[in-house]
Amino acid sequence: MSVFLFAQSQEWINFLYPAPIESLQSLLPVGLVPEIAEGMAWFSLMATEFREAKFKGLKLPFQNHFPGISLRILVRKNNIPGYYFLRQIVAKHCIAQAAQRIYKESYEAFPIEFSAPASSISTENTYTTTLWRKSEQLEIRMQTEQGSYYQPIPGGLEAFLSLRNTGFSQNEKGQLLSYTIEHQNKQWITVNQSSISGNLGSVFKNCLPFEFPAQPALVQVANGMEIKLSTPRLL
Repeated sequence: MSVFLFAQSQEWINFLYPAPIESLQSLLPVGLVPEIAEGMAWFSLMATEFREAKFKGLKLPFQNHFPGISLRILVRKNNIPGYYFLRQIVAKHCIAQAAQRIYKESYEAFPIEFSAPASSISTENTYTTTLWRKSEQLEIRMQTEQGSYYQPIPGGLEAFLSLRNTGFSQNEKGQLLSYTIEHQNKQWITVNQSSISGNLGSVFKNCLPFEFPAQPALVQVANGMEIKLSTPRLL
């Protein structure tokens, strides 16, 4: 595998939402279909911070720490489960430009702050991700139980929606691309409370053909981990 990005991530925050199948199918290129679970298609909002990032094995000055927020559809290509990213927002203009050129995905650069607990002694940890997009502000807060890990029930909804390590995109010629997403030593952390304040519909304007749901169906937090993204290839 040709690795384009290697990084350490802070805790990985994910909100999962069901949606009508036809609404998400209309956003996908030919060859991809929405992942179906419990009679619905699914999309997610994910936030994290990449640290010690290396691009093609090199650390770029002032570009190796950056938070990001992604809006993505859970999809399937034949028997391969994966993600199709509708919009990705990062805090670095150079990262957004390079990633858009390599991965052929929609990137924007806006100020984002990701704050993690300063101490691991407390019984509860609070993570906050704040994004400023022009006049809009989005704040994601997550409170987790210190040291409390779990594994999704095999065969259950959460396990089914979580088992995917492939990203899909589309180049200028309409051809499908795929790349591998490797997560090393992922562990799920028990979530006590979560909240999103701000207008998600305005932050991700024109991404979805319906209003952003008020509440997610599933909320996930995973521990900090190694992440590798391969260079995209034509399918």
